[in-house]
Amino acid sequence: MEHAEGLWVTGTGNDEQEAKDGEEARLCATIASMSHKADYWKARAEEYRNTIAELDKKTPKDAAGSNLPSETVRRLNRLESELTRLRSENAQLKETLKTIEYDNGNLGNQNDGKARKLKGADKKVRNAKAVAGNEEEKAKDAQGDRQRHLASERRMKKERADALAALQEQKKLDGDLRAVPEVEQSGAPHVRDAAADPNNTVAVIPVQFDICRIDVQPIMMVFEWHQINVAARFRDWYKDWKVSNREVRKVGGSEGVDDEKKKLQKLYGDMVGMPNSYIETSAEHDGWRSKRAAQVVCRYAEARHNADV
Repeated sequence: MEHAEGLWVTGTGNDEQEAKDGEEARLCATIASMSHKADYWKARAEEYRNTIAELDKKTPKDAAGSNLPSETVRRLNRLESELTRLRSENAQLKETLKTIEYDNGNLGNQNDGKARKLKGADKKVRNAKAVAGNEEEKAKDAQGDRQRHLASERRMKKERADALAALQEQKKLDGDLRAVPEVEQSGAPHVRDAAADPNNTVAVIPVQFDICRIDVQPIMMVFEWHQINVAARFRDWYKDWKVSNREVRKVGGSEGVDDEKKKLQKLYGDMVGMPNSYIETSAEHDGWRSKRAAQVVCRYAEARHNADV
């Protein structure tokens, strides 16, 4: 058997089968011929045996001592010689028959042994074919498993690359999100990208001071009012600053620094200290920052101040 491209092929099985069939046919022919010869010699021996028996009956026991004619005695002697020869030939035929029967038995045994060997060889060939078929199926299954493994490996590599990219993006996002609270809690002026216009941003200027914990909630509305007021003042200041900054760029020198100080003085100059660290601003402006809008807050702050005193 030969193995070619993963398939088991019986290369000489047919030739061996033909040789075995030819040998078996030859043995059968030899056995038939010898059986025919044995039957022939058996018939001859039986014929000779009958002839000898008849001659024994016809021949006297002692022909030499009888008063028979000499011609008869000679015939009797010839018959006795022929009888002796036939007996010897009969004995030889018996020996030949025994030899033929022995050879016939040996040939039969050889034929049976070769038949068993042939049957065993056929069984081995069938087993080899079955093993070859199983190996072929295993090879196909292994090839399919390898293809599925490669596809799964490629899919897992792609998923891993996507997961790593998502992880890096998440790390960047986490870093950005972590930086936002750090900047917000630092107390330093910073910008917050929350404006609708991409050319603008939101400026954040935190204001921090120490305060008693129980005083925070009662004056929260005051904080909100001051927050709105200060934000409006910063917007006005920023508009004036842009105008003055353009003028400073045109003129140059130190006038820009003085103008900046004047703008800050204008923004914070009218703020005076109040009891309990409250801040009061001038109410000479019109609109939503008028004194009427601040009356409720002021009355609440005054009541709080009188209660503490």
